[in-house]
Amino acid sequence: TKRQREGADQVMRYIIDNRPEDWLKLEQKYNEDGSYKRKYLARKRTEESNSTENLNQNEAKKESAEDDKS
Repeated sequence: TKRQREGADQVMRYIIDNRPEDWLKLEQKYNEDGSYKRKYLARKRTEESNSTENLNQNEAKKESAEDDKS
């Protein structure tokens, strides 16, 4: 189900980020080509980039609002 898939993804993300030696064992057995980890890392970079961009936009809005008050 969708909920099971999301739960499995959450567990795999944790293992990739926090238990790399365990991920290597799982990857060797179930995902030899490394495609899951590549997709996850690409998605993670995109999310981090979007998050940084949003923070920069918010800071620019704050600075603009402060300038307008002056």
